[in-house]
Amino acid sequence: MFIENESDRKILSILAEKCNMSFSTDIVFWPNTDKHDTRRHLFDELKKIIPNLKGISIRDRDMDEPDIVGNGLVYKGILLPSDSDLKLLEWRRKNIESYLLCPKAIALACGRKTEEIIQYFSDKHALSISEDGFVEEEPPQAIKYLDGKKIFTSEDIGLQVCFGCNKYDVAKNISAEEVCDDIRTFLTQVNTLFSE
Repeated sequence: MFIENESDRKILSILAEKCNMSFSTDIVFWPNTDKHDTRRHLFDELKKIIPNLKGISIRDRDMDEPDIVGNGLVYKGILLPSDSDLKLLEWRRKNIESYLLCPKAIALACGRKTEEIIQYFSDKHALSISEDGFVEEEPPQAIKYLDGKKIFTSEDIGLQVCFGCNKYDVAKNISAEEVCDDIRTFLTQVNTLFSE
């Protein structure tokens, strides 16, 4: 599995556990920030040596437009055959951290009241986020474009600075009901491909 960094694996592992979904420890994780076409080329070369190889490439959407992501988080920028042993997937939101913006979980992670976190989003980021966050596949437009990484790490108004909690703390405090649909879709894609 091509992922952007080791922290993505940790977050996905925590959220899989929350959802009672398996996230195989047999998978080889390959952290890199290469684009899908580079990852696909590497996969194709490895497949020449390992014929039964299967793979998934998941990337942050970053500057891509949301419509580049299709059903099942499939990246529409490269067309692969339906029976391909490689899946190219992309988050519908800007980055994986954007799926952790759940005021209730953030409040639990930092020992504050949920209302205080909701007010923080309003005052510091001009956002209106309800206590459970937005779990649906199609959240409001602002959430799709929001840079969750900066919400956590901004040196002036980031969650780490203002409340002393990081993305792992938040992931550990999210309930199963607060795990976003896209995360569940990704985990289902992983389990389907690697169980075939």
